[in-house]
Amino acid sequence: MTYFFPLDLSQDGRPARMPRGRRPRRAVGRSRPTKANRPALELMEPRTLLSTMDWTNASGGSWDTAANWTNAANPGDHHVPTASDNAVIGLTGVTVNLNAGNSDAVNTLSLASSSTLNISNGTLTINSASTLAGSLAMSNGTLNASGGVTLDGTASWTGGYLEGAVTAAGTLTIGGSVNLGAALDVTGTLDWAAGSIFNDPNSAGSITIAAGATLDAQSNNTIYANYYSGQQITGITVAGTFEKTAGTGTTSIQVPFNVTGTASVQTGTVSLAAG
Repeated sequence: MTYFFPLDLSQDGRPARMPRGRRPRRAVGRSRPTKANRPALELMEPRTLLSTMDWTNASGGSWDTAANWTNAANPGDHHVPTASDNAVIGLTGVTVNLNAGNSDAVNTLSLASSSTLNISNGTLTINSASTLAGSLAMSNGTLNASGGVTLDGTASWTGGYLEGAVTAAGTLTIGGSVNLGAALDVTGTLDWAAGSIFNDPNSAGSITIAAGATLDAQSNNTIYANYYSGQQITGITVAGTFEKTAGTGTTSIQVPFNVTGTASVQTGTVSLAAG
């Protein structure tokens, strides 16, 4: 059987346009691309290739002298290490002086076991985890161990600011008034021979004496919580040994003092002002 459907003609004889609401939908699979599925370029994070800068002056000298450093991959390149460089002091028996008063930064720092880094002015920031096998002598300025620094050798701290995170795995001697703004984790020995320990206005400090480690108070001085306005020293935690072996006067500790290990006062007095 054949069916005939009436054809709707307009007044001029052409087929009338289908009303908007009755137009057929597009065939599946032929839809226009939407904003969500259009191809797009993806922005990649910037990548910086790190250079290794070797200390090459066997006589020692100033950190901030470009001629003392050589790019391991480009011997013609001599520049003071930057935050994009790994600094290596691999020569034995040298002393490198950071004393120009500049703000220096490196990605990592390596120091040979028989060499010395002497910080007496300016700022050195170490952005990534580093181990110093040699000696550190710090009398002024700032060492910012923002990436974490382990002191495997001997260290002498007689002045200046210590910031970031520092592990004293060898022997660290405090021999003058210093500013503590670092999380100082002692796994070796901390000899507090002289001077007071003040807070660092820029960052909070703390001292942790690990099991098997020792804090030896050998002076009649003070650890202040907040001598300067700003960040405080949050406290001392002793899982190893705290002892006072020298000084017949009073060692005053004005920060929370928590001992789960051993405390021994062999001479003089220890005052725990914060409990």
